[in-house]
Amino acid sequence: MVTLARNAGTYCCLHPTHDMTTPDNTNADEDDLHRVAMEAWELRLTDAPASCERATQVHRHSDPARAQRAWAWAESTLTWHLGASGREAETKRRLHIPIGIFTVIDDKRGLAAAWAQLARCALGAGDTDRTFNLLGQIEPLLRWVSSEERVEWFVLSANCAGTQGRTEDAIQHLTTAFEGLPPASFRRQLRMLNNLANLCSDLGDYATALGAFMLALEMARRHCPEDVLFVSVGAMQLHVMAGDRREGLRLARPLLPRLRELVTTHPRLAPTLGFGMAWVFAFTNESARARECVDIALAGMPNGTNEGDRCHLDTIRAQVALVEGDETTAKVLATGALAASHARSSLVERRCCLDILVECARRAGDPEALARLAAERARVPAKASLVGQALVNQLWQLHEATIQGELLSDRERSCLSLAAKGQTSRDIADKLGINQRTVDFHFANIVRKLDVLNRQEAIAKAAKAQWLH
Repeated sequence: MVTLARNAGTYCCLHPTHDMTTPDNTNADEDDLHRVAMEAWELRLTDAPASCERATQVHRHSDPARAQRAWAWAESTLTWHLGASGREAETKRRLHIPIGIFTVIDDKRGLAAAWAQLARCALGAGDTDRTFNLLGQIEPLLRWVSSEERVEWFVLSANCAGTQGRTEDAIQHLTTAFEGLPPASFRRQLRMLNNLANLCSDLGDYATALGAFMLALEMARRHCPEDVLFVSVGAMQLHVMAGDRREGLRLARPLLPRLRELVTTHPRLAPTLGFGMAWVFAFTNESARARECVDIALAGMPNGTNEGDRCHLDTIRAQVALVEGDETTAKVLATGALAASHARSSLVERRCCLDILVECARRAGDPEALARLAAERARVPAKASLVGQALVNQLWQLHEATIQGELLSDRERSCLSLAAKGQTSRDIADKLGINQRTVDFHFANIVRKLDVLNRQEAIAKAAKAQWLH
């Protein structure tokens, strides 16, 4: 997913008497420093440039001996930005500063935030045991953190559980995380829907995974058009996994010219899209296009591939070799990718590799290998996720309710909010300075737009969708 980034001006003045843009000014009020340090931390998820700018200003003007709390929060924010840009090693090295300060001053929220960053670094390095231990240390501190940070903890726990192969636990963590999200956080919802779809596809529940991706695609088209391309790649992969190759190809072919453009315009985005589209073309027997997508993806990875990328790449190349009739190469690549998929607990790639090996054995006329591989393929678990299905259904209902809520005018929302507080039509008319018949007319429109039977149902639906103010 694309990280939200908006232009933001420099935060110049924290207090009328303290000019924070003056490099040698170290007399700023400690409370002001801490207030802006906390603002920088809160902004990191919604306004990255402003967050980094404010944290830099606080860090530059804070005296650690005098304003430890502000300095530690500024340092935490800056290390968070380092981690978000992929510099995990530097993040881990610098985190000892805020962790030490937060421990000394007994700032439980700060300590939870710093440990969460360490857990994120450990997970990025593939150390799931260390990640799990750090998450366990954070859990008792959740009562002191904000709702946004609690959501982050559940998402991180879901990622850790998914990496460890505890898919159902991961989906349960995501369900809890979704409950804490504010209604308008569409980009975060897209990222979490992507996680949910990957977890369900790992279970073999392609129908639920496809439902999650189709919801993500609908949300991206309405609220985050810049993310439509990325979500489309996930949707086309799920179509192919679910057996609808024609629909997968229909989505993939028009995107190939845009992928070619990314090599020069946004090379960092090419690997994600390139591997996804290569997978679609490989498993729909279009080997030439699959090879082209692989080359585009690798062109955007000057530092080489990691273990997960190599496993994915070998699976794609094995399928391409099988399509082109080179069973020997396909067998070698699929065998290596199968071993890697066991180490990574990736059931999707394990199924794909075993399907390739089964076909190689069938073409080679080796009944013993065919029976052995077919039996191993049958043992790979595939089951429906009831928790995932319930979550996707609930999110679809909320999305449809959001669309309906967007149809309400400001005056209709005001009437609905006042009615929710127990006010009658006459009270609402007096409050808004309008005629009572006009209020009744507004409620008639509300009932029609929300597809409910009466005013009480409209209030209940609005309260559930958090439209009331």
